[in-house]
Amino acid sequence: MHLVVARYNENIDWISELGLPFTIYNKGTQGNIENSIKIPNVGRESETYLRYIKDNYHNLPETLVFLQGDPFPHCRTLVKQLKRYENEPVYYLGNELIFDFEDGSPHHPGLNIAEIAKLLGIYKGSKKYYFVPGAQFIVKSSTIKNRSIDWWINAYNVHNKFYSSPWVYERFWNDIFTI
Repeated sequence: MHLVVARYNENIDWISELGLPFTIYNKGTQGNIENSIKIPNVGRESETYLRYIKDNYHNLPETLVFLQGDPFPHCRTLVKQLKRYENEPVYYLGNELIFDFEDGSPHHPGLNIAEIAKLLGIYKGSKKYYFVPGAQFIVKSSTIKNRSIDWWINAYNVHNKFYSSPWVYERFWNDIFTI
């Protein structure tokens, strides 16, 4: 497993306790952090995940863990869930599974979920989007590679066109990984 962490200014001391290799995308002010890449503070965690995938597509580790800088509010049992992982193509890390309708309600009304899904070619006419809040998951590189590098570059570019993208992508990572 290789951790990919989207950090702003969170304390990331917890990472070394996991004993796993990691890359930190640092969007915050603290400069010299081990295994970190300094990037602009845009797009929340979804921009970071898409950036990592498009930049490393041809050299992805077998299993990736995508996390926020402080994963615990959305996944209180992170360590237990990491240990429980049994080689699934995608394994969501979180406290609960919830759903929103196509417009983001009831949790985030006004989202343009259908519009972005259509731009990505993943729109299924779905009325409900089930997701784990926090957008944290374990995914196999083979699952990522079910989509081409061009698809991921487009997903990154589409993401960067809309302010709402971080909240929209949170709702359909499952649709992205399920072909």
